[in-house]
Amino acid sequence: MQIDRYTLPARDGFALSVTAYRPAIPRYCLLINSATGIDQRFYQHFAQHAARRGALVFTYDYRGIAGSRHPKWQGAQPRMSHWGSLDMASMIEHMPQALPLALLGHSVGGQLPGLVPNIARVQALLGVAAQWGYWRLWPLRQQLRLAVMWYLAAPLALRIFGRMPGWLMGGESLPQEVAREWSRWCRSPAYMSTEQGQPLRPYFADLQAPARFLCISDDQGIAPARAVRSLAQLYTSAQVEVETIAPQDWGLRGLGHFGFFRRSTPSKLWDQELAWMENTLKLGPVVRPLDAEHLRIKMEQPHAHVPATPIYKTTLDIGGMRKA
Repeated sequence: MQIDRYTLPARDGFALSVTAYRPAIPRYCLLINSATGIDQRFYQHFAQHAARRGALVFTYDYRGIAGSRHPKWQGAQPRMSHWGSLDMASMIEHMPQALPLALLGHSVGGQLPGLVPNIARVQALLGVAAQWGYWRLWPLRQQLRLAVMWYLAAPLALRIFGRMPGWLMGGESLPQEVAREWSRWCRSPAYMSTEQGQPLRPYFADLQAPARFLCISDDQGIAPARAVRSLAQLYTSAQVEVETIAPQDWGLRGLGHFGFFRRSTPSKLWDQELAWMENTLKLGPVVRPLDAEHLRIKMEQPHAHVPATPIYKTTLDIGGMRKA
């Protein structure tokens, strides 16, 4: 596997920090879209695992976050909506046309495709703890905390610091206009909306592909089931399913909002969801690294003798491996 780090100009020229995980023989592209304020490096272990299964994986930082933070930028100040309409759209344009494309969205990364004008190119969407953000979709016991956050703490932080500090919501600090737009959305029943309060739903219906949304059973504080289902329902032209992931089924005490991507997560859970993507894209069996080398020899030396090795394919039941 080769790992490349580089800068990609977005549609408006803003420089995005990108990392590509390149397998020897790529079978499809996987674009990973981060949660709010989360550095792309958080997803590196999952990305490497997916690349070992043959995915050409791309991660990136949204404008104003981590490696894509440019204080001297002279253009429009970053907004959360730009993360979809400009950043994600630019990344999709950057994907090799010859390979099928799957998109993974963590949290806000599963919301933003609805703002992406070229989202129709995506052939599979996996949302991990992706939710609709209106605060009243949360359980009653969580609503007081969220009301304080969006009506008091966030506006006060913006007034004092000119940004949303990372310690207030976790992750990187958010630029002022990103935080301001996000706060306004979370207070609105329409959530994604214009400054006049009109619903903002330009491209949700353009996704005409299978979409799976993972609801993490112990993630009630950030992505409760009702909010996950509310987001899934907006993809009206997609073949949508919502799957509940219970940590105890995987021998874990908890997963929460971020646990799915941690290095300690059982690889079988990752394999289960990657297998869903691969089957959705109608790919063949997963080729192990040794088999990939044999395939390379066969392509370069068609008459060379290559010792037989078993090839395995994934299943959708428990995400394990079985002989083809």
